[in-house]
Amino acid sequence: MVEPTLPTHDSKSSGMIEQRSFASEIPIELVEYIIDHLHDDTLALCSSSLVCRSWTEPARHHLFYEVKVHSNKKEYASGNLFTKLHDILDTGRAVHPHIKRLFIEADPTMNQLLSATLLRACFDHLTSVHTLSVRGVRFPRPRAGDADSDGPAPQVRTLLVKESVTDDGFLSTVGHLRSLQKLVMEDMNRFTMKLNTTRFNRPHLTSLLLDDADAPTLAYFLTPDRTQDLESLTLVFRQQPSLRTLQHLSSMLHLPDIKLNYLSIQVGYGSPGTPLTRVQWKTLELHSCSTLISLRVVIDLTGAFHVSPDHRQDIDTEWDQILPQILPQSHSGIRHFELGLHYSYESLRQLTQRMKNWDWKPLQTALSRWNALQTVTFNHLQVNRKAWTEEWEEMVRGQLTALPMVCILFQYTDEAEDRAETQLG
Repeated sequence: MVEPTLPTHDSKSSGMIEQRSFASEIPIELVEYIIDHLHDDTLALCSSSLVCRSWTEPARHHLFYEVKVHSNKKEYASGNLFTKLHDILDTGRAVHPHIKRLFIEADPTMNQLLSATLLRACFDHLTSVHTLSVRGVRFPRPRAGDADSDGPAPQVRTLLVKESVTDDGFLSTVGHLRSLQKLVMEDMNRFTMKLNTTRFNRPHLTSLLLDDADAPTLAYFLTPDRTQDLESLTLVFRQQPSLRTLQHLSSMLHLPDIKLNYLSIQVGYGSPGTPLTRVQWKTLELHSCSTLISLRVVIDLTGAFHVSPDHRQDIDTEWDQILPQILPQSHSGIRHFELGLHYSYESLRQLTQRMKNWDWKPLQTALSRWNALQTVTFNHLQVNRKAWTEEWEEMVRGQLTALPMVCILFQYTDEAEDRAETQLG
């Protein structure tokens, strides 16, 4: 399907009445009429979502904030996904649609290959695209001379890659996106990144998110020439990171010209019987990264539901043991600290009762030595019972009385929403 999603107002348009988006699956003969009807109605145009079965000629003259092209497993054999892309690109026409964000989504089990011609056409004819998101695809392998190509560079500033094969074709594509500033690689654990080449152009990224990246992936991206402009780094470890992985990260954090001011580390529980506390987190030595302004640490034990009740007692001890290892014992630049505590197999009330037995002193001691600290935010998964959140907040505030000048905040988010916000910023 092709889903043109029309532009929405930004936060500066707060004076306008909040709009409710609606989506309708409509026959092809009505698409042209609806788009033309909405063309002069800015308010309706900004809050509409059209789900249509193909592209139409009048749509080429309109601005769409998002266009989503996706196919399912049944459509794979016919190559329907790329037929839809060809309908949009249609290189024989003089007018091409103005699209800001293009989403290409295929079934990740099929690993559909984006042809070099089709990918090149996306860049050449959809010049207004600043965000490209792909899921379940393979990128075309580079041809001779691709690395040194001086052709027109795409203006894509944000690339989101999910459940896709990341090999030489992927690296070649990233190297060609010379305006690329933000790269998000999510759910990469299913695929092994082949890093046997360094001949591609290096991306000058300002923001990087690596979800479930292994040591070779970190080694490739966290080099001095690729991180010289990096300001925001988000790392999600769904399994416990190896010492080698932490060493790569530590080497990047200690670069003399680093500009990093936001660091987010999410740690998953991983396999039963291997405590997180065995990982040598002190290797990071975050205190030496003087440019940090915001630090976010999420300890995610939502995957621990499969362990036996006897083993959960061991999990409980990891909360107050891992934090002192990750957090710098002193810092002069960190202003904002967020601690995510994600337990899904139990209630917040049960967690509150157990955390009263925490040893809070190491956390208080570390935070009290952050001279610039202004806010501490505790993030928990969404809780529906107000009484539990009040008890939780009262307990936390009571434990952090040694931070009288710091604003203590609480945030309750849905896991899917939190991930989406992290990706798109």
